[in-house]
Amino acid sequence: MNARKATEYIVDNHFDASQLIWQNGKIDLTKENWSNVESVMKNVFVDTGSGFVDLGCDAEFELDGDALVNNYDGTWLSIDGHIMAYYYLNTVDYDDNQFVIYGYAPALLNGKKVNLMISFINGAEGVITGALYEYDDTESYTQGKMMINIGEGDQLQFICDYYDYDGNYHNTYKLGEPFTLAKAYDIHNSPIRRSSKVTYCFTDYYQQRYWTPSIIREE
Repeated sequence: MNARKATEYIVDNHFDASQLIWQNGKIDLTKENWSNVESVMKNVFVDTGSGFVDLGCDAEFELDGDALVNNYDGTWLSIDGHIMAYYYLNTVDYDDNQFVIYGYAPALLNGKKVNLMISFINGAEGVITGALYEYDDTESYTQGKMMINIGEGDQLQFICDYYDYDGNYHNTYKLGEPFTLAKAYDIHNSPIRRSSKVTYCFTDYYQQRYWTPSIIREE
């Protein structure tokens, strides 16, 4: 395929972002447009009164035929009710009809910055599989990527990114209060109880991203 034909192919097979219009809580896409979609992610921001904190991206979404449905209900992932900023990584399918969803939550573990690794087996309740230290320029790559065991008695403080109302990143924000991890814990969705907004990100097979208009949810 020469350069001209390659360009024509991309133009004819790219994602049409003009269809990203909310109507009655749904976005209708043609089957042809869906065929150009590699992934859909849901992104939630919470209004602090002076800006927004980013609660991350989850691959959970709902369809009604060929329409994306805004199913955001004002809740987000938490551990024992402590809201976290959660970032979906990937889903791995296994030969025995099992699948595991992998993601992480930025946190302070006993005062040190980590990514808390979380897995969901077959869509059931999540489990903490460990943590990875966030390393800086003075640490080696190997040191930063060593998995840390985590369990009862460890102290956690979730953190997230903070943006002003113009969308400019300002700093890392402590999310909620620190807590001590119990032997038995529950990872589930909990109500946020603050004004928030949701947007969905479509990624096509050329790794181009397209964001829907945001929808505000008042509390």
